[in-house]
Amino acid sequence: MRSALERTNPRMRNFLHRLFILPVPTARMVGLAALGIPIALAWGLDAALMLDGLLLGLAAADWMGVRKSGPLKGTRYCPTRFFEGAPAKIKIRVTNGGEKPLRLRIRDETPRPWKPAPLIEGEVPEKGEAWFLYTITPPTRGEAFFGDLWLRIIGPLGLFFFPSRIPASRRVRIYPPVPIRSQVDLSTHRRLARRMGMRPTRLLGGSREFDSLREYVEGDDPRAIHWKATARMDRPIVREYRADSSQSLLVALDIGRLMGMRTLDRTKLDHALEAALRLCQAALSVGDQVGLLAFSHHVVSFLPPSTGPAQLQRLLEASRRLAPETMEPYYEGAMIWLRRRLRRRSLILLFTDLVDEAASDSLLHAISLLRPRHLPICVAVRAEEEDRMLHSPPTSPDDVFTKAVLHQIQKERRRAMRALEKKGSLALDLPPSRLASGTLQCYLEVKRRGLL
Repeated sequence: MRSALERTNPRMRNFLHRLFILPVPTARMVGLAALGIPIALAWGLDAALMLDGLLLGLAAADWMGVRKSGPLKGTRYCPTRFFEGAPAKIKIRVTNGGEKPLRLRIRDETPRPWKPAPLIEGEVPEKGEAWFLYTITPPTRGEAFFGDLWLRIIGPLGLFFFPSRIPASRRVRIYPPVPIRSQVDLSTHRRLARRMGMRPTRLLGGSREFDSLREYVEGDDPRAIHWKATARMDRPIVREYRADSSQSLLVALDIGRLMGMRTLDRTKLDHALEAALRLCQAALSVGDQVGLLAFSHHVVSFLPPSTGPAQLQRLLEASRRLAPETMEPYYEGAMIWLRRRLRRRSLILLFTDLVDEAASDSLLHAISLLRPRHLPICVAVRAEEEDRMLHSPPTSPDDVFTKAVLHQIQKERRRAMRALEKKGSLALDLPPSRLASGTLQCYLEVKRRGLL
């Protein structure tokens, strides 16, 4: 593993090494050296030369004091997994093996294009250690390289900084943002749906599993009444069933040109990937099988549907390197490729973007290839700024023209959604702020109605 400095060409590397090991004068040293000007004016050049000699002696004493100190060792402690956009704490331990305490400044070499680490100043006791802490936020997912630890040791007299480098190169992985503690659990959505008046229906012709007990609501099947619980609670109680939890969900991610457009300071692919992983985690929590397909003009990544806690980690590994491509997506090729490998009836959730009905002909044909074996859901990611512009009053003629164009775009998108529904697909057109909740509610409705 090599640092960023070591990855440069040999001549530049040698020059930088020589540059970084040169002592740097402190503000105190600069101030003392500046005294030579008034001294030379007041008492002559000989007095100024005497001051220069004295400063050279003090500098030599400062340098010898640092050279006599013991060896310094440094170690960086960082998380095993970083998440895009999530702050992470980095700890640095510096050990002093000498007999005297050392004052120093330390800066970590963070990956590019991450924000540079702060310059931290502190003191390491003799025969002891000191900890330095800072927080950094990874801007993008994928892989990144931490470089070395760069130190400036302050001499005993405080006249010079003496640079030093501690090798600490390390490769780290950055995953899409899936904060485990804040995930929306599918059972929570079920309870919320009941409060909103939604109730599960009886699934004919399929296997069912007992889920929970709840109070009777008008329209429930009388055969679902739990008589013992009714007698204990002194009010009608019914059994609530759910569909067989071993259903299959496959998330298809379009990583083509349109998904690289930015909204809310992130690409549409970033928003779609975050919503998809949240949905996958909720589905895995109830025992469903979950898989992933990423494609543009060709299939980029495929993870077969599976279940269990390890599948979430496999999803994170498969998605951390995904990035928008400049090519148009080849929907038909991806769906034909998927249909040959996905034998079991599955819910296929396709995240993409639409321009208009005419530009979505290939998507319409691809959707028809999945029916009737699979149930497709097409989720179009629209820009959040378009909604804000449409709902805000115009303040200039340009705003009026912009709103007229946006109204036409929205009209074309609605036509494309209706065309998808005619092909037998469920269709959603959502902004990033409602992408995760909207797809999860749609998935819940599919399970409630037993469409799989």
